[in-house]
Amino acid sequence: MIKKQTTKEVKVIGNEVVVQNNRLIDASRTLTLQQQKLFSFFVSKLNPNNPEETMFRISVNEFAKAVGIKDSSINNAYRDLRKVIKRFMTTVVSIVNTTEATITDVPIITYAKYWTQHGCADVRLAPELAPYLFNLQKEFTRYKLSQIINLSSLYAIRLYELLKKNEMIGRRTFLLEDLRKKLRISDNKLKTFKD
Repeated sequence: MIKKQTTKEVKVIGNEVVVQNNRLIDASRTLTLQQQKLFSFFVSKLNPNNPEETMFRISVNEFAKAVGIKDSSINNAYRDLRKVIKRFMTTVVSIVNTTEATITDVPIITYAKYWTQHGCADVRLAPELAPYLFNLQKEFTRYKLSQIINLSSLYAIRLYELLKKNEMIGRRTFLLEDLRKKLRISDNKLKTFKD
């Protein structure tokens, strides 16, 4: 028998904190700017001690706040909410475990239901992400959602996360090839140093 999950309605309150295992921070992923912000928002709404609570209901207005859509573009948010969530269901995060010599590909969202009359959607984060989001005792990164919400580039958010992970060390060196993999930048894009 399948256990019914409860759906948690989420709202932007302004003091959200994102906490992820460092393997998830380092994971290669191809997200849009809106997807990255929405994923970070969902992570900030998790109860870190309850891996069963991965089902969220988000309204169009809260989606707009979470991804930084201005009031003048709220009509686009109705269209964008479904588009962003639907794309999530075909997007995977590639998590590398060097200890086990494995790469795990996980979709971020495994379920979505749209309430067209109410302007909201129910979504469920993939249960395979649980080890990287719940009961984290070590090797995790924490930051305030407000620190990334106004960034206008996906790469800026990802670089922020990667650098935040090593904040205590004070520096981080990347091989250009490794950075391209983490940011999922193909070899034919951003070829010059200024890029």
